[in-house]
Amino acid sequence: MHLFSGDLVIRLLQRYFPNYKALLINLYELVIINAVGLALIGAFPLSLQISVADQSKLEELFKRMPGSEARLAFMDAAKDFCNEARITDNFIQEYVAATAIDL
Repeated sequence: MHLFSGDLVIRLLQRYFPNYKALLINLYELVIINAVGLALIGAFPLSLQISVADQSKLEELFKRMPGSEARLAFMDAAKDFCNEARITDNFIQEYVAATAIDL
């Protein structure tokens, strides 16, 4: 999580979970989902900011992509995110990939 400012992560939490302070949330998963989604559409994954236009791009991408192709796309996007974030730890790379595939 040291890749992202606290303010950026808090804005992300507030967007998805307005009452996040009262919830038990896996912060890593939420961050990975947004970063991988951005990487999927060729956007900067470290921004964590998925716009309405980005959401539309993702929806269109998923509509025309069969399951097996989507799985490969998620794996590639996870690798792209890890490269962009300079994540070299194998355990973290595997965690990112597994989280991405579970989407």
